[in-house]
Amino acid sequence: MLRNYLTIAFRNLQRDIAFSYINIAGLSLGMASSLLIALWVWNEISYDSFHSNQKQLTKVWSNTFVEGEIESRSAVPPLLYKELLKYAEIKSTSLSNGETPHLLTYGDKKIKLEGRNVSPEFLEMFQFDLIQGTARQVLTDPHSIVLTQATATILFGNDDPLNKLIQLDNQFEVKVTGILKDIPPNSSFRFDYLLPFSLFESNTVWAKECMNDWDCDWLRVYAELQPDAKIEVVNEKIKNIIRDHASSLKKDVFLYPMDRWHLHGNFSGGQEASSDGSDFVANLAWLAAIILVIACINFMNLSTARSERRAREVGIRKVFGSNRKQLIFQFLGESLLLSVIAFLFALVIVQLSLPLYNSLVQKQLYIDFSSPLFWLVSLLVVSLTGLLAGCYPAFFLSSFNPAKVLKGKISVNHGSTLPRKVLVVLQFTCSIVLIVATIVIYQQINFAQARYLGFDMENLVTVPDNSELSKNYTTIKQKLIESGAASSVTKTNSPITDIYEVNYIDWPENKGGPLTFTNIFCEYDYCQTMGIKLLQGRDFLREYASDSSGVIVNQTAVDMMGLSNPIGAQISIDDTKLTILGVTEDIVMSNQYEKVDPLYMVLQSKWSSLANHPNITIRLKNINQLKQMEAIIKTNSPSFPLEYSFVDSDYQQKFSYLKLTARLINIFAFLAITIASLGLFGLAAFRAQQRTKEIGIRKIMGASATTIMKLLTTDFLKQIIISLIIAIPISWYAMNQWLQSYPYRIEIAWWVFAVSGIIASTIAFVTVSSQAFKTANSNPVDSLRSE
Repeated sequence: MLRNYLTIAFRNLQRDIAFSYINIAGLSLGMASSLLIALWVWNEISYDSFHSNQKQLTKVWSNTFVEGEIESRSAVPPLLYKELLKYAEIKSTSLSNGETPHLLTYGDKKIKLEGRNVSPEFLEMFQFDLIQGTARQVLTDPHSIVLTQATATILFGNDDPLNKLIQLDNQFEVKVTGILKDIPPNSSFRFDYLLPFSLFESNTVWAKECMNDWDCDWLRVYAELQPDAKIEVVNEKIKNIIRDHASSLKKDVFLYPMDRWHLHGNFSGGQEASSDGSDFVANLAWLAAIILVIACINFMNLSTARSERRAREVGIRKVFGSNRKQLIFQFLGESLLLSVIAFLFALVIVQLSLPLYNSLVQKQLYIDFSSPLFWLVSLLVVSLTGLLAGCYPAFFLSSFNPAKVLKGKISVNHGSTLPRKVLVVLQFTCSIVLIVATIVIYQQINFAQARYLGFDMENLVTVPDNSELSKNYTTIKQKLIESGAASSVTKTNSPITDIYEVNYIDWPENKGGPLTFTNIFCEYDYCQTMGIKLLQGRDFLREYASDSSGVIVNQTAVDMMGLSNPIGAQISIDDTKLTILGVTEDIVMSNQYEKVDPLYMVLQSKWSSLANHPNITIRLKNINQLKQMEAIIKTNSPSFPLEYSFVDSDYQQKFSYLKLTARLINIFAFLAITIASLGLFGLAAFRAQQRTKEIGIRKIMGASATTIMKLLTTDFLKQIIISLIIAIPISWYAMNQWLQSYPYRIEIAWWVFAVSGIIASTIAFVTVSSQAFKTANSNPVDSLRSE
C-alpha cells in the first residue's frame, strides 16, 4: 500500500512538472529563509549556555533612588565582593573591570588587544576551557596573565607560551600562567587575555581609595549561587546591604541572572524593561513563522486549485473501496514527501548562502549536522510543514462524491475558491506589512542620522591614548598645530560619540537630593576642537588658573537646575564646589535616539593611561594632512602601534544594529513576496488553463487581448486591494508600537502605505499579467482544437 502511494506521488510530480517546481521552489525558499532566521535566533538565545552552571551565575546590580526616580546600575561598590560571601546561598563572588585595551609585547611582536582584570575566582565561576593551567591558581600572582589560544598564537606561534614573560604597556612584565580556548562567539564576555585584579589595584591610586568606599560604583561584581538557592529569596536578603553600612545611601542591591544578560539588561524604574535585542529576536522569530506560513499557503492553494485533475482518481479509488481516511492519508503522505524534498533543497540553499549571510549579520553561524537536536527540530518542522500545507487539500480532495466525479459533474464553485482567495489575501497582507516595516525602519535611521548633534564631525580624528602619548601629549599637540596638520587638539576621558562617566550633582537652590549628570574630563580646547558652540560664558583658558575649579555645562543641565543666570553659579560634585564658566548647546553623544542628558565638563590635567585610557582628539585642517599626523604620532609614540579612527565613522557605527534590522527585514520581505508571487503565478497559470475554452470562444467572438488580460487579472488585483486595506491598520499599529521605544522618532506618513501598496500591487500585476498576456495572445484555434 505504501509503495503504491509513493509511486502515485512521484507520478503526479512528474506529470505536472511546472506546478511541482513552483510548489517545491516555494517551500524550499520558505524553509531556507526560516532556517537562516532560526540559526540567528538560536545563536542569540543560547548566549552563555556553554557554562554548565549558567543558572547559578549572576551579576550584581544596584538601584539608586534619586528624586523619586530609580536608576539601575551594573557598576557597584567593590566592597560587595566580600560582603556577599556572608550569605550561605552565595557560593562564590568575583571582581572584574570592563574590557580594556593594553599593548602586549614579546620580542619584536607587538599587539594591542582587549582584556579584563579579574579576581582569582573568575575562572572557577565562569567555565571557560583552560587548556593549560589550573583555574584556582593561574591568577593568584599579581604579575600573571592568562591568554586565549588566538592571542598565544599571535605572540608565540607554535612555541609553548607557558611561563614566558610579556611586556604590558611597556610598563610591567607579566608571566603567562594559563591558556584558554578561544572565547565562544555567543559569550557575553569578549576578551583576549585576563590579568589579575590586584595588578590594576596596586597601580591605580583612585582604585585603592574606592575599594573601601560604599559610595564608589565602578566595578562589576559577579556572584555564583548555590545550586538549590532561589534568586528571588537571595535578592530579598541582600537588598539592604549598602544601606546597612551607609545609611545615607539610598541604594538597593539585587542579583541579575546570566541568562538575561544578552537580550535584556534594560531597566526602567528599577524594573526590567523591554530591549531592542529581545524585541528584535521575537520579531525575527515571528518573521520566520510568517514566511513558512506563506510558503505553506502556496502549497494549499495550488493543490486545491488542481483538484479537478485529481477528482477522477479520487472517484475511482472510492469506487474500488478506498475510504476517506485512506485518501486523506495518501494526500498527506504526498504533502510530506514534497516537504522532505523541499527541506533537502532548503539545506543546500542555506549552505550556499551562509558565507554571505554571516558577513551580513557579522556572526559565525553554521548548521551542526552532528547535533541530534537539529535533526529532531528539523523532523518536527518538516512534519508540521507537510501536515499544515497538505491538510486542507487532503480533506478537500477526499470529500468528492464519486458518482458526480465519474459523471464529470464536479465543478469548482465559489465556496471552494473562497478559501484560496482568503489565503492569497493573507499572503499579501503579510508581505505589505513587511514592506511598510522596511520603509519605516529606514526612515527612522535617516531621521536619527540627520539629527543636529551640537558638534562638527568633519576631519575629526580620535587617537586612543597610551603611556607614551600621555607623556608626550603637550609636544604632540604643539607639533600638530605648528606643522599645519591640525587646527586644534584636545584630550578627553571618552570619545565625542560616547559617555563613560556619570556623577551626582547638587547646587544651592536644589530643594531635593542630588541629580545624576553625565560628565567629561577634558583638557584645554575641548569645545574648539569638537566644534561645540558656547551659548553663554567661555571655554577653559590657560590664562585663568582658577579654571581648575571651574565647570562647563550644557543647556539641558541649566534647564534642569532652573538657573536663570548660570554663569558664576556654583555646583557641588562629591563635596567639591565648582563654578560654572560656560554653557554649551546640547550635544548628542551617547544615544542618538534619546533625549540629551544633563552634562558637565571639568578640566582634568592628570591622566592615568592604565586606569582611564583617555582619547586624544585632533581636528585636521583637511584630510590630506593625515600622513603628517601619522608621522608626528609615530615619532612621539614609537613603542605602540598607531591607532586612530574618524569620528564620522564611529558615529555611523551607532546605527549598525538598526541597519542590520532593516537589511534583514528587507531581504526576508523580498523573499516572502517572491514566495507569494510564485504561488500567485501558479494560480494565474492554472486559472488560465481552466478557462482555455472560454478564452478561445471569446477571442473568436472578437474579444481583444486587453479584454482577456483584464478578465484574468481583475479578480487577483481585487484580492491585493483587500490585502492593502487589512495591512494598513495592522502595519500602522505594529510600527507605531515599535517607534514608541525611541523618544526621538518619526511620525509615520500616509505615503508609506501608498508606496507599499503600489509595490505589492505592481509585483502582483506583473506576476499575473505575464501569464495573462501569454494566454491572451495564444491562438484560439489551438485551444478549441485541444478541447
